[in-house]
Amino acid sequence: MGGGTSTLIGWASTGSPVKGYEYAVYNSGQAPGEYIARAFDLMRSWGFVGPAFLWNLNYNKSEPSSEMAAFGIMDRPAQEILKGRLR
Repeated sequence: MGGGTSTLIGWASTGSPVKGYEYAVYNSGQAPGEYIARAFDLMRSWGFVGPAFLWNLNYNKSEPSSEMAAFGIMDRPAQEILKGRLR
C-alpha cells in the first residue's frame, strides 16, 4: 500500500432537492447517519485507513440554499444516530 488519500463521505437527504440532486428524496433523514456510521466502522475494521473526516456537519444551516445543504446533518436524525458513535 502506498500513501493514503482523503475521501469525503456523505449522503444527501432532503424533501426539496436542488436541480441535479433529485435522488436525495429517496434517502430518509436517518439514512445518512446509518451510512456514515457504517462507513466509519468499515474504515476502522480495515486497519489501513488513516484519519477520516466528516465534512458535512452543518451545511444545512450555513449554506441552506446550496446543493450542499442536503448533506448537512446538524439538527437532523442523522446527528442523533452519530452521537457517541464517532470518536
